[in-house]
Amino acid sequence: MSDQALVPASAGAERLKNVRHERYARARALLASRIEAMREAGFEGNANTLSINAVRVEGRADVQARLAYLQRQDDAAFQAKRRKLEEYLWAAHDYNPADLYEVVERPIIAKDGKPVLDTEGKVVTELVERPKMLCDLPPELQHIVESREYTKVGLMPRTYSKLKANEELRRLLGIGTTSSADGRRSEYDRMTDQELIESLTKQANELGIEINLSKALGLEVPATLLARADEVIE
Repeated sequence: MSDQALVPASAGAERLKNVRHERYARARALLASRIEAMREAGFEGNANTLSINAVRVEGRADVQARLAYLQRQDDAAFQAKRRKLEEYLWAAHDYNPADLYEVVERPIIAKDGKPVLDTEGKVVTELVERPKMLCDLPPELQHIVESREYTKVGLMPRTYSKLKANEELRRLLGIGTTSSADGRRSEYDRMTDQELIESLTKQANELGIEINLSKALGLEVPATLLARADEVIE
Protein backbone atom coordinates (compact mmCIF):
# COMPACT_ATOMS: atom_id res chain seq x y z
CA MET A 1 0.00 0.00 0.00
CA SER A 2 1.42 3.40 -0.96
CA ASP A 3 1.83 6.28 1.47
CA GLN A 4 -0.61 8.34 -0.59
CA ALA A 5 -3.37 5.84 0.07
CA LEU A 6 -3.07 6.47 3.80
CA VAL A 7 -4.10 10.12 3.40
CA PRO A 8 -7.82 10.74 2.72
CA ALA A 9 -8.51 12.80 -0.39
CA SER A 10 -10.76 15.05 1.69
CA ALA A 11 -8.27 15.67 4.49
CA GLY A 12 -9.39 18.73 6.42
CA ALA A 13 -12.75 18.95 4.64
CA GLU A 14 -14.79 17.97 7.69
CA ARG A 15 -15.36 20.29 10.64
CA LEU A 16 -13.16 19.55 13.62
CA LYS A 17 -14.88 17.72 16.46
CA ASN A 18 -13.38 20.15 18.96
CA VAL A 19 -15.51 23.28 18.52
CA ARG A 20 -12.82 25.64 19.78
CA HIS A 21 -10.23 24.13 17.45
CA GLU A 22 -12.64 24.61 14.55
CA ARG A 23 -13.17 28.25 15.48
CA TYR A 24 -9.43 28.73 15.78
CA ALA A 25 -8.76 27.24 12.34
CA ARG A 26 -11.40 29.43 10.71
CA ALA A 27 -10.09 32.57 12.40
CA ARG A 28 -6.54 31.78 11.29
CA ALA A 29 -7.76 31.14 7.75
CA LEU A 30 -9.16 34.68 7.81
CA LEU A 31 -5.67 36.00 8.65
CA ALA A 32 -6.22 36.49 12.38
CA SER A 33 -3.07 36.37 14.49
CA ARG A 34 -2.61 33.38 16.75
CA ILE A 35 -3.52 35.35 19.86
CA GLU A 36 -6.61 36.86 18.30
CA ALA A 37 -7.70 33.49 16.89
CA MET A 38 -7.37 31.91 20.34
CA ARG A 39 -9.59 34.60 21.83
CA GLU A 40 -12.17 34.25 19.07
CA ALA A 41 -12.16 30.50 19.67
CA GLY A 42 -13.03 31.03 23.34
CA PHE A 43 -9.66 30.43 25.00
CA GLU A 44 -8.70 32.63 27.95
CA GLY A 45 -5.42 33.88 29.35
CA ASN A 46 -2.81 36.55 28.85
CA ALA A 47 -0.92 37.08 25.60
CA ASN A 48 1.96 34.77 26.54
CA THR A 49 -0.31 31.92 27.59
CA LEU A 50 -2.47 32.25 24.48
CA SER A 51 0.58 32.34 22.23
CA ILE A 52 2.04 29.18 23.76
CA ASN A 53 -1.29 27.32 23.61
CA ALA A 54 -1.84 28.48 20.02
CA VAL A 55 1.40 26.78 18.97
CA ARG A 56 0.17 23.58 20.59
CA VAL A 57 -3.24 23.79 18.91
CA GLU A 58 -1.77 24.61 15.52
CA GLY A 59 0.73 21.77 15.92
CA ARG A 60 -2.05 19.18 15.91
CA ALA A 61 -2.28 17.22 12.67
CA ASP A 62 -6.05 17.60 12.40
CA VAL A 63 -5.87 21.36 12.92
CA GLN A 64 -3.09 21.67 10.35
CA ALA A 65 -5.13 19.71 7.81
CA ARG A 66 -8.23 21.78 8.49
CA LEU A 67 -6.34 25.05 8.24
CA ALA A 68 -4.69 23.98 4.97
CA TYR A 69 -8.09 23.05 3.57
CA LEU A 70 -9.69 26.35 4.55
CA GLN A 71 -6.80 28.31 3.06
CA ARG A 72 -6.92 26.52 -0.30
CA GLN A 73 -7.63 28.93 -3.14
CA ASP A 74 -9.88 26.38 -4.86
CA ASP A 75 -12.18 26.13 -1.85
CA ALA A 76 -14.98 27.97 -3.61
CA ALA A 77 -17.47 27.83 -0.74
CA PHE A 78 -15.08 29.31 1.80
CA GLN A 79 -13.81 31.93 -0.62
CA ALA A 80 -17.41 32.94 -1.38
CA LYS A 81 -18.07 33.45 2.32
CA ARG A 82 -14.89 35.47 2.62
CA ARG A 83 -15.95 37.70 -0.30
CA LYS A 84 -19.34 38.17 1.32
CA LEU A 85 -17.68 39.18 4.59
CA GLU A 86 -15.39 41.59 2.74
CA GLU A 87 -18.36 43.17 0.93
CA TYR A 88 -20.08 43.71 4.27
CA LEU A 89 -17.00 45.32 5.77
CA TRP A 90 -16.53 47.60 2.75
CA ALA A 91 -20.17 48.67 3.01
CA ALA A 92 -19.67 49.52 6.70
CA HIS A 93 -16.41 51.28 5.91
CA ASP A 94 -17.54 53.40 2.97
CA TYR A 95 -21.13 54.37 3.69
CA ASN A 96 -22.06 58.02 4.11
CA PRO A 97 -23.71 58.64 7.52
CA ALA A 98 -25.83 61.37 5.90
CA ASP A 99 -27.66 58.64 3.96
CA LEU A 100 -29.18 57.42 7.24
CA TYR A 101 -31.08 60.67 7.75
CA GLU A 102 -33.59 62.87 5.97
CA VAL A 103 -34.69 66.49 6.30
CA VAL A 104 -38.41 67.10 6.84
CA GLU A 105 -40.57 70.16 7.45
CA ARG A 106 -42.67 70.33 10.59
CA PRO A 107 -44.72 73.01 12.36
CA ILE A 108 -43.21 74.88 15.27
CA ILE A 109 -45.22 74.15 18.43
CA ALA A 110 -45.61 76.76 21.17
CA LYS A 111 -45.43 75.99 24.88
CA ASP A 112 -49.21 75.77 25.05
CA GLY A 113 -49.11 72.92 22.56
CA LYS A 114 -50.53 74.93 19.66
CA PRO A 115 -48.71 75.60 16.35
CA VAL A 116 -47.06 79.00 15.99
CA LEU A 117 -48.75 81.25 13.40
CA ASP A 118 -47.24 84.13 11.42
CA THR A 119 -48.87 87.54 10.87
CA GLU A 120 -50.93 86.10 8.05
CA GLY A 121 -52.23 83.26 10.18
CA LYS A 122 -50.15 80.61 8.45
CA VAL A 123 -48.41 77.86 10.42
CA VAL A 124 -44.72 78.55 10.91
CA THR A 125 -42.57 75.55 10.05
CA GLU A 126 -38.97 74.54 10.50
CA LEU A 127 -36.64 72.06 8.86
CA VAL A 128 -35.45 69.22 11.06
CA GLU A 129 -33.24 66.20 10.48
CA ARG A 130 -34.46 62.80 11.53
CA PRO A 131 -33.40 59.17 10.99
CA LYS A 132 -34.92 57.47 7.97
CA MET A 133 -37.17 54.48 8.48
CA LEU A 134 -35.27 51.24 8.11
CA CYS A 135 -37.43 50.19 5.16
CA ASP A 136 -36.45 53.40 3.33
CA LEU A 137 -32.74 52.64 3.50
CA PRO A 138 -31.03 50.90 0.56
CA PRO A 139 -30.26 47.19 1.19
CA GLU A 140 -26.52 47.77 1.64
CA LEU A 141 -27.25 50.21 4.49
CA GLN A 142 -29.94 48.03 6.06
CA HIS A 143 -27.39 45.23 6.44
CA ILE A 144 -24.95 47.28 8.52
CA VAL A 145 -27.57 48.61 10.96
CA GLU A 146 -27.03 46.50 14.07
CA SER A 147 -29.67 48.08 16.30
CA ARG A 148 -31.85 51.14 16.77
CA GLU A 149 -32.30 53.33 19.82
CA TYR A 150 -35.31 55.44 20.73
CA THR A 151 -34.49 59.17 20.85
CA LYS A 152 -36.45 62.43 20.77
CA VAL A 153 -36.01 62.68 17.02
CA GLY A 154 -36.94 59.07 16.29
CA LEU A 155 -35.32 55.64 16.10
CA MET A 156 -31.59 56.32 15.87
CA PRO A 157 -29.75 53.65 13.83
CA ARG A 158 -26.59 52.11 15.30
CA THR A 159 -24.37 50.81 12.52
CA TYR A 160 -21.30 48.58 12.51
CA SER A 161 -18.30 50.65 13.58
CA LYS A 162 -16.33 52.25 10.74
CA LEU A 163 -13.17 51.93 12.82
CA LYS A 164 -13.80 48.24 13.44
CA ALA A 165 -14.52 47.69 9.74
CA ASN A 166 -11.24 49.40 8.90
CA GLU A 167 -9.33 47.14 11.30
CA GLU A 168 -11.00 44.00 9.96
CA LEU A 169 -10.34 44.97 6.33
CA ARG A 170 -6.68 45.63 7.08
CA ARG A 171 -6.44 42.21 8.66
CA LEU A 172 -8.17 40.49 5.73
CA LEU A 173 -6.09 42.28 3.11
CA GLY A 174 -2.83 42.13 5.04
CA ILE A 175 -2.48 45.91 5.14
CA GLY A 176 -0.66 47.57 8.02
CA THR A 177 2.43 47.13 10.14
CA THR A 178 4.31 43.95 9.33
CA SER A 179 7.33 42.44 10.98
CA SER A 180 8.01 39.29 9.01
CA ALA A 181 9.25 38.46 5.55
CA ASP A 182 5.92 37.01 4.43
CA GLY A 183 4.09 40.22 5.35
CA ARG A 184 2.16 38.77 8.26
CA ARG A 185 1.60 41.04 11.22
CA SER A 186 3.51 40.37 14.42
CA GLU A 187 1.70 38.91 17.41
CA TYR A 188 2.70 42.06 19.30
CA ASP A 189 0.76 44.26 16.86
CA ARG A 190 -2.45 42.74 18.21
CA MET A 191 -1.66 43.20 21.90
CA THR A 192 -3.11 45.87 24.11
CA ASP A 193 -0.66 48.26 25.77
CA GLN A 194 -0.93 46.37 29.05
CA GLU A 195 -0.35 42.99 27.38
CA LEU A 196 2.65 44.34 25.47
CA ILE A 197 4.22 45.75 28.64
CA GLU A 198 3.59 42.50 30.49
CA SER A 199 5.15 40.42 27.71
CA LEU A 200 8.24 42.60 27.27
CA THR A 201 8.75 42.99 31.02
CA LYS A 202 8.60 39.23 31.52
CA GLN A 203 11.13 38.63 28.76
CA ALA A 204 13.46 41.27 30.19
CA ASN A 205 13.22 39.85 33.70
CA GLU A 206 13.94 36.34 32.44
CA LEU A 207 17.21 37.74 31.09
CA GLY A 208 17.97 39.34 34.45
CA ILE A 209 17.25 42.86 33.19
CA GLU A 210 15.27 45.20 35.42
CA ILE A 211 13.26 47.58 33.28
CA ASN A 212 10.39 50.03 33.80
CA LEU A 213 8.52 50.33 30.51
CA SER A 214 5.80 52.52 31.99
CA LYS A 215 8.14 55.53 32.03
CA ALA A 216 9.64 54.78 28.63
CA LEU A 217 6.25 54.47 26.94
CA GLY A 218 4.40 57.00 29.08
CA LEU A 219 1.93 54.37 30.24
CA GLU A 220 0.62 53.38 33.63
CA VAL A 221 1.41 49.82 34.65
CA PRO A 222 -1.05 48.12 37.03
CA ALA A 223 0.27 47.41 40.52
CA THR A 224 -0.43 43.69 40.06
CA LEU A 225 1.86 43.59 37.04
CA LEU A 226 4.65 45.39 38.89
CA ALA A 227 4.27 42.94 41.77
CA ARG A 228 4.64 40.00 39.38
CA ALA A 229 7.76 41.57 37.90
CA ASP A 230 9.25 42.02 41.39
CA GLU A 231 8.59 38.36 42.15
CA VAL A 232 10.46 37.27 39.01
CA ILE A 233 13.44 39.52 39.87
CA GLU A 234 13.60 38.18 43.44
